[in-house]
Amino acid sequence: MDLVLDIGKHRLKGAAFEGGILQGSFTLPLEIANLQTVLEHREYDAIYIFSLNPAFEKQTSILPFSFSKIDFSKITVAKEVDTPEEVTPYRIANVFGALHHFPQNDCIVVDLGRAITFDIVGRQGAYLGGAICSGPDFEKEMLGKFAFNLPTEEVPKTTQQEIELGLYYGLLGKVERITSELRLRLDSMSDVKVLATGGLISRFESDKLTEDLSELVDTIDPALTLTGIYEIALEQKEK
Repeated sequence: MDLVLDIGKHRLKGAAFEGGILQGSFTLPLEIANLQTVLEHREYDAIYIFSLNPAFEKQTSILPFSFSKIDFSKITVAKEVDTPEEVTPYRIANVFGALHHFPQNDCIVVDLGRAITFDIVGRQGAYLGGAICSGPDFEKEMLGKFAFNLPTEEVPKTTQQEIELGLYYGLLGKVERITSELRLRLDSMSDVKVLATGGLISRFESDKLTEDLSELVDTIDPALTLTGIYEIALEQKEK
């Protein structure tokens, strides 16, 4: 079994793969004790690390485990955009994750987090651009509140409930309209697959959010980015 670790600024994310198939994923506070617990849980054939946190990455050297670092600078994905240097590693990982699910289709990946990113993936593996807009957490902060929660089923009777309702359906509205517009940029509009991922999906694990999103996308995969990172790791291992 292989383990992929994504070391961010505040969180440790990971996923285990057996025979190329996802076995499970997790998100934990970024603490060396949490990483040690994960690694001691079982033996892994390979442990791949992608890190945007050099300080924490150095701490991993004290652990008695062997790691393989993923180098995003060596990825050969074609970036058919005017400023390829601005395309983040996570968006490139989403390219690989999308093609893992639908290698024969053009895809649009919707990553739902503090910002919402929309990435167009060509079936040949090229990154074709996309769109970026604010997520509900950020928008709620601008409205003077702090955390985005799912709305109740009742008619809103307080300002708080009105904000929740507006943010929730605003989120779904963005997904529906922006993916529709991006489809128009592709020649094979009817063959485009839309995938949803991101922290909001993992955070809520709600039937309501999943049900509403499933009407707008073809696949919901909270671990899509980690799958993409793993695909990149395997590609670099073969070289």
